[in-house]
Order: sequence, then structure tokens, then C-alpha cells
Amino acid sequence: MNGVFKEKKGLKLILNTLSVLAVILITSALRLNAVKNLPIDFDEDDYMRAAQEYALIFRAGDLANITERNYRPEHPPLNKILFGVALLTEPEFTLLADRPSSSEPNIYILRPQLYAARSVSALFGTLQAAALALVNPLAGLLLGIHSYNVKYTSQVMLEGLPALTSLLSVLAYIRWKKTGKEKKKWLLFSALFLGLTAASKYLYALVGFAILFDWVWDMDKDARKSIRAWTPLLTWGLLSLFFFYLADPYLWLNPLGRIQESLFFHSTYSASASEIVSAGYPVWQPFVWLSMSIPWHPDVLVITLDGLITIFALIGFKKLWEEERVYGIWIIVMLIFLLVWKTKWPQYILALTAPLSLAAAKGIGLSIRQLFGSKPKSARVPQKNNWRETIQAIPWLLPGIVAFVALILYPLLFQFAIALTDMNVASLYAGMNGDIWPLVWQGLSGQIEGIEFNPFENFRYMNKTLHYVGAGMLGGFFRGGASGLLIFEIVWATLSVGMQALLGISLALMLARPNVRYPNFWRTIFILPWAVPEFIGALVWLRTLNPAFGWVSMMPYSTSTGGDITLTGLLIASTWYGFPFIMLAASASLKMVPKSVYEAAALDGASGWALFREITFPLLLPLVVPALIIRSIFAFNQFYLFYVMRTRSMTTFAALSYDVMTDANQYAVSAAINIFTVAVLIILLIWFNRISRAAEGVDYA
Repeated sequence: MNGVFKEKKGLKLILNTLSVLAVILITSALRLNAVKNLPIDFDEDDYMRAAQEYALIFRAGDLANITERNYRPEHPPLNKILFGVALLTEPEFTLLADRPSSSEPNIYILRPQLYAARSVSALFGTLQAAALALVNPLAGLLLGIHSYNVKYTSQVMLEGLPALTSLLSVLAYIRWKKTGKEKKKWLLFSALFLGLTAASKYLYALVGFAILFDWVWDMDKDARKSIRAWTPLLTWGLLSLFFFYLADPYLWLNPLGRIQESLFFHSTYSASASEIVSAGYPVWQPFVWLSMSIPWHPDVLVITLDGLITIFALIGFKKLWEEERVYGIWIIVMLIFLLVWKTKWPQYILALTAPLSLAAAKGIGLSIRQLFGSKPKSARVPQKNNWRETIQAIPWLLPGIVAFVALILYPLLFQFAIALTDMNVASLYAGMNGDIWPLVWQGLSGQIEGIEFNPFENFRYMNKTLHYVGAGMLGGFFRGGASGLLIFEIVWATLSVGMQALLGISLALMLARPNVRYPNFWRTIFILPWAVPEFIGALVWLRTLNPAFGWVSMMPYSTSTGGDITLTGLLIASTWYGFPFIMLAASASLKMVPKSVYEAAALDGASGWALFREITFPLLLPLVVPALIIRSIFAFNQFYLFYVMRTRSMTTFAALSYDVMTDANQYAVSAAINIFTVAVLIILLIWFNRISRAAEGVDYA
């Protein structure tokens, strides 16, 4: 028996080793290809200049000068020093010109020097994927093929080294916890790698807060009161600072002054840099980067699965949290910072792609088990087919089936057919006259090939002949072409419905109190916004919030609205219009809750927040969740509010579909947007219905 166990263990070790080697081969191949073929990007010339300066110092043998040099001092020098070491193998070179950081990329960098420095980043990126593969081979593979990781760890950027060392810091910390906190060397390694991370790029050092929060989370209440329990944590923090100082020679002569200068630069840069202002990325832009693969280099970055990795990460996040909480905290800490920090460059998401890939691996495992796992025999209930009852029900079901086909299914199919063509205002008659169905059938059956279609070419507008173009437009949406707008839609629906739910449930609870006088009168007043047509309500709020002629402009110190204030105004209007529906659902739910439940809770001593959390809120959900679903659909398809407000940077698929159809006369593009919207809504509703399970165990709703 012992021999069989050893044989299985040896086989598992061999398979894991082969898996890690496969990850290394795939990861290195993708990065070496990117090293050779990616065009020179912003910042690469800056870090190449810094590397050249260090290479000249090393060649001159004047190592004392390393404490005085740090080109682009806003970032620590460790990664730049390593780039300089890589240039020592290159012949003599001319120092690159000192140019503003906002300048266009310097395309005249000598390729041998560029490839030498890029190879250093590629090495760090490969090592990071290999380190994660030791924990989970699938996670290492996902990290290795992630397009943002491939790009920014294959260029002369400061991402490769801190991405590696931040992961190693967490791995060493986890190893220390699993060894019973007796082997102090793992805690020392964690501090060492965290210090190296901070000496490479400050952003990645935020992983230290994830370790800190997880550490404190594991402490019991009594331990938190003991100084002895905090000693290892303080030691770890001080050691991290020591290694950071040791690995950053630029700080040796004036540590406080130079680190203050560096950190203040970032706060000023994020608030006033012209390139950040011109980019105009919204608060939720990190979600956009995570939802899409890099579209800029399709010939180099051939694997584009980033959006799927993020989706599976959402599925597997709970399991990751349960198995090793520090990874989940890592994701949350980085996301919060990236959302708050005004600089939204895409390479910043590399600070969380390692734990994200691990969560995605867990999500893929869960999905596979749900798809192919078999239920236990005891859970299988034999289904009895009663054909007589089915036949008897057909006359009653037939009107509903006819209405469903005529009002829902056929319009969707017709929209889908339009989306496969180039229908515009000129070819509308041909399409509506019946030509569309034979054309689409010929295209789907392979009898004809789709033409190349660009909806923005003028000559297509006047083409009266209908053509088959295939699923190119729909495929573009699902491949991430509309990811930015989709992320805004999700953010908008979440914030909008969340505020409506907060206000509606709060008012329902207030009106349900026994000491409230005239509750029906107040309930009627609160319902009035719902009685106002949405278009009229949008006009009212436009007249109220418009910075030029609205009531807001009459307020003292009133200023013109920016992007964030515009979103705030839209949310105020949406909340005003939508909260009555949720208030009514919550009020009805409160009236249906048996009073005996509260009496039993009172006997047990429950009161205040505990009463709401354990009794009231769960019993509200059966009626409130359907109301939230309905309001979410309305928010996702919000049209009048965005049509009236006419915001430049924010819109919905419904408003965009209308604009494309009326302004550009492109009915096919509008139909593709509509089909994509319906598909996304179905997926989101299935997911929300799966996780809410509001009516389980409830027999009164």
C-alpha cells in the first residue's frame, strides 16, 4: 500500500514538473516573439536612456556615481540598473537624447540594445509565470498567455521585475504560514522580495498591504492586544524597508528628500499631466483593460483570451478566497487603488494579473466540474413523462406560445438577420420587401461569401442593393470591441440600481415603523416620480442640472460639470425615477413577513442591526430581487436619460443603437448592437438569478 502511494506521488511530481516546463516554454516563446516584433512604445526610450547611463557608469568603474544617477527619478532605479547590466554586452553607444516623457516614442533606438534590455523583462515575465505554475500550472499558463503580461513584460518597461518579486513575496508569506510560522527564513524572504518590489516600482509594493490585512485577519482578538503577537509583523515591515533602502542606491545619500520628491511627482503627475487629461480615461477604466485583450498588435499578440480569464476569475474568486484569502485581498487592494488613482495606464493591471490568473484557474476547474460532474445517485430524481397532461395543456399554452413567437422570437431573429447584412437607409426597402431571408440563408449555408463591410464608408450609405456580410460585426462585439461601453453599462446599472435599492428599502423600512403618521400619504408622494414619463423626467433634470442655465447654475460658486459630476447628475435622476418601484416591492414584502418571526427574534434578544441583517433583509429578498432585476434591465437599457442629457463620454447601448440608426443610417450596425445587448442581458440575468436564490426556503412569496 505504501509503495502504491509513493508511486502515485512520484507520478504526480513528474506531471507537475512537465506542466511547469510546458508553461515556461509557451511563456518564453510568446515573449521572445514580442521582444523581436513589438514596435517601440512610450517610455521605452526613457528607460533605455536610464539603462545607458548605468551601463556607462559600470564601464567607467565609477560605482560611487550610481548614488547620483536615476534618470526619471519618479521611479526607483533597480529595474533600470538591471537594464544597464544587460547593455554591458553591447558595443559602444551614443546616449539617447533627453526628451519629455510625453514625447512620441523614439523609433531610432538601436535594435541590438533594445532587444538586450527587452530580454531582461521577458526573463522576469517568464519566471513569474513559472513561479505561479508551481502553485497551479493552469494559473501559470493563463498568466503566461495574458496579452497585457506578454506585451509589458516584453518591452523596456518597469513591470517585469516587480510583478515577479511581488508574487514571490506572497508565496514566501504563505509558505511561512503553512510551516506553522516556525521557519523564520520564509518571513525573511517575504520581506526581501517586498523590498525589491518597492525598489523596482512603488505600485506593486501595495501587495504588502494585502499581506498585512491577511496577517491581522488571522489574529484572534486576544492576540491583537498582545505586543508579542505584533512583533513578527513589525519585524517583517522593518526588514522590508531595510531591503528597499538597500536595493535603491539613489536613496542612500538623501533618503527622505528623494523619496518625498519621487512620491510627490506621482500625485502631481496624475492630477495635471497633459497626456492623462487628453486620454480622459474614466474611473472604471481598469475594468475595461481587464475585460479585453490588447487590440493594438494583432500580428504579434496572437492569443486574446484576457476577457475570458477575467470572467473565470469572477467565477473562481470565492473558492480562491476560501482556499487562500491573501490572493483575494491582493486583488481587492489593487483594484481599489487602480480605481482611485487618476493615472489609468493599461500596464498597471499587471499588479493584479497573477492572483487574477489563479482565480481564473479555480473558476475553470469549477466550471468543468459543473459541466461534466455527475450528481450522486441519491440526488437523481426520475422524471415521469405524462403525455396526456401535456396534450391537455396545449390549448392553454398555445396563445402564449403564439404571442412569444410573434412579439419576441421573430423580432429577435429578424434583428439577427439584419445584423448579418449591410442594411442601411437606402437598402431598407429591399430588406423589408423580403430579400433579407433568402440572402441570409445563402450566406449561412455557404452558397455565397460575405463582403467586406465598413459602416463608416460613405458609398455604402447610398447602396440600394442588400449584401451579406456575415457575423463579423457581432463577432467584433463579443471579441471585446464594445468592452469599454459594456463595462460602463455594468458600472452604471450597478450604481444606479444600488442607489435606488438603498433609497427605496430605507423609505419602506421607515414607513413600516408603527409610530409613522399617515404612511399611505407619504407612500403616495414617494410614488409620484414613477408616475412621470421618463422623457419628461429627464427634461426636468436637464433643466435642473445644466451648468449653463439650470438651477445648479444659480448656486454660489457653481462651476461647469466634468465627467464625474455628469455621472453624479445622471445617477441622481435615475435614482429619483426608479426608487418608488423598489420601495413598493419592499413595502409589500414587509407586510407579508409573519409577525411571529419578529416576536421570536425579540425573545432571543435580537435588535437593531442584527435584527435587520438576520431577519428583515433575508425576508425582503423574495420580492425585492425581482424588482431589482426589472430595474437592472431598465437601467441597462436606459435611453431617454442619456438621449436628453447628451453626455459626450457616457452612453448606453440603447442610445448608441438609436444614434447609429438615425444619424449614420446604419440599420445593420444598430441591429448588431441590439443583439449583443440582449445576449449580454440574458447572461447577466442567468448569473444574477443563480447567485441570488432569493426564494429558497421561503413559502410566502
